[in-house]
Amino acid sequence: MYTLGIGDVTHDTSVCLMRDNEILVGIELERLTKIKHNLDLNSNLYSIIEQGNHVRDVLKNWSVGYRENQFKRAIDYCLEYANISIKDISTTVVSTLYKDPVYPEKSILIGHHLAHSASTYYPSHFSEAAILVIDGYGYLNKDGSSTSTLFAQGYNNIIHVLETIIGHHDHTIEELEQGVNDSHMVFTNSLGVFYQNVSMLLGMGYYGEGKTMGLASYGQSNPKLNKLRDYVSFLNGGKLEIDNRGIFLLIKDLLERAQSHLTESQLFYYKADIAYAHQKLLEEMILYLCHYLYKIAPSENLCLAGGVALNSVASYKILQHTPFKNIFIQPAAGDAGISIGSALYGVHTINSLPRLRLSTKKLFSPFLGKNYKDTKILEIQKNKIEEYRLNLKGQELYAEMAKQISNKKIIGWFNGRSEIGPRSLGARSILADPREKWMKDVLNEKIKHRENFRPFAPAILEEEVTRYFENMRVSPYMLLIADAKENAQDEIPAVIHIDNTARVQTVNAEINPDFYQLINEFYRLTNVPVLLNTSFNLTGKPIIETPEDAVNCFLTMPLDGLYLDGDFYLK
Repeated sequence: MYTLGIGDVTHDTSVCLMRDNEILVGIELERLTKIKHNLDLNSNLYSIIEQGNHVRDVLKNWSVGYRENQFKRAIDYCLEYANISIKDISTTVVSTLYKDPVYPEKSILIGHHLAHSASTYYPSHFSEAAILVIDGYGYLNKDGSSTSTLFAQGYNNIIHVLETIIGHHDHTIEELEQGVNDSHMVFTNSLGVFYQNVSMLLGMGYYGEGKTMGLASYGQSNPKLNKLRDYVSFLNGGKLEIDNRGIFLLIKDLLERAQSHLTESQLFYYKADIAYAHQKLLEEMILYLCHYLYKIAPSENLCLAGGVALNSVASYKILQHTPFKNIFIQPAAGDAGISIGSALYGVHTINSLPRLRLSTKKLFSPFLGKNYKDTKILEIQKNKIEEYRLNLKGQELYAEMAKQISNKKIIGWFNGRSEIGPRSLGARSILADPREKWMKDVLNEKIKHRENFRPFAPAILEEEVTRYFENMRVSPYMLLIADAKENAQDEIPAVIHIDNTARVQTVNAEINPDFYQLINEFYRLTNVPVLLNTSFNLTGKPIIETPEDAVNCFLTMPLDGLYLDGDFYLK
């Protein structure tokens, strides 16, 4: 039995295919279109909104034919992997912000937040858990209202929705479709919109919340920003009221005043203070929600989903300051995971198949892309760079790569099936030596071409994580922050952030044996079981997908080497 899950159409669209109760393949549409978040081809979506248009207006002008073609690419990608046709699909489950003619006929439509819940609960090891979904908003009702937070409980195959927090747009759907000037997101009671708005105002771009989280570490408490909390009400019964319009206008005014008289350096730290204030208030709101959820769904286990779950600083605070002892966050916690949740809901709820991971206890593997090994496309790309190939295989090859990285060479790593979600986890990565602090600046300036305040992650052998990090648990998806021990600043400074933390990836030999072996060879050579890991992509583009993407990056970026599915190339 084959089940197809299809995600949202507005951004971070993805498709997932399951056979019986096993996920076969999943792909984010951005990896195929090469358009980050799969936003509009010709313009930045937020710029359109700033000009007085709502997302719906953009989508109305974005031809259905174009979307049909793009969805077909993602669906065909999955069908080709399984060597089946669309006729072999027995169940198609869709979750979206609104009904759309793109989807196959006879699709089963489920709620946006329910799909998020399924995407995190079913892949976990937990036979029972509390579930919290926090994002921007879901399906907009005619009056402009929508769920922004969902409390649920999982038990075996069943997900029971307990309560929701409802937000409201300033305008009805009819008003929005008639072109009401909507120059910023004015959706109330939403933690996702709360953090998205400040990211926009700080110049981080659309879906730049990760940048805001990194900038917050450079800030400190600023009395001028104390008024921010006046716009948030913590109500009885786990409810929150957030006046996002008031917050937006407050921060917009403060920034305009600051820009008129502060130097560039002063403005950077003022923006950092704003990011810090928003991060702290976000954490306070999340902890409030978690404490309430524990009251209505007491459990040691918490499953977290929605775009806000990608805020790794806040997620780690949950383990520190709530009764929950175990937390699971699926690697595609944002809307890219909607297709996974849709497919899993179809398998475990609609068709009542047992949960595979409960019996195996294996980690959920994020490596859901197709495998390019032994394909013509791989061989064609290898021929383009044959002059750089080193004639090495097996352990000898990994030892040479470790040696080159220890000599401060920067390596592109393309291995096996691509990972789903926003983090490179050892399938499509750029790797470097974490032992020199200046390596962070080199990568930001010359390789990534991005802001110099942004940190890089340590990929560390799972069993060695306590050597450098305090109270750290298994973090295979790079979604938890940890405090660095004193020796970390001396031994691996390139992956320690300004606030003495790191967004850690623990590398497991079972789900990623090749990456594990490379880090282990680096460990043998240097006595440091860590590599710096960042996403393999060109500036402004999504993480790469194909061998052609990898070779193009190798030839156009100042990379020193490339590992390409079994072969190592050195410039």
